Amino acid sequence: MTMPVLVKRPVAFRIPRVVNDNLSTTEFRYFTDEVEAHAEALALDCECQGLYVRDGTVTVQDSAEVEQAVVERCAQLIDSLADKQEETNAKYPDHAKSYPSWVDRIPMYRLLASDIRAKLGRKPHPHS
Repeated sequence: MTMPVLVKRPVAFRIPRVVNDNLSTTEFRYFTDEVEAHAEALALDCECQGLYVRDGTVTVQDSAEVEQAVVERCAQLIDSLADKQEETNAKYPDHAKSYPSWVDRIPMYRLLASDIRAKLGRKPHPHS
């Protein structure tokens, strides 16, 4: 079965603004040139985010492909939660020792993401 999918295209890119020698979480610099935005992000060791719009163009895709893409995105989100928890545990090791759930949730997240990918027939995350 096929389904219509609206096409998105990037219209701008943003990186955090430097405020008092720190990357802001609320202020951003905006670029229309993707290469320039990525170069600035690389220089600041931060991520560049694309800002997208749907331009009204519609393509037709197989519904199974769309479903797989959504499920894979969910698995990536769960992996990113595990990655962030690992970063937090490394940053605050005493808290990680005091709160076993901080440590326990990482393998739980990895297992969940791996199970999701297994249902799609995809390879597990390298940390699983």
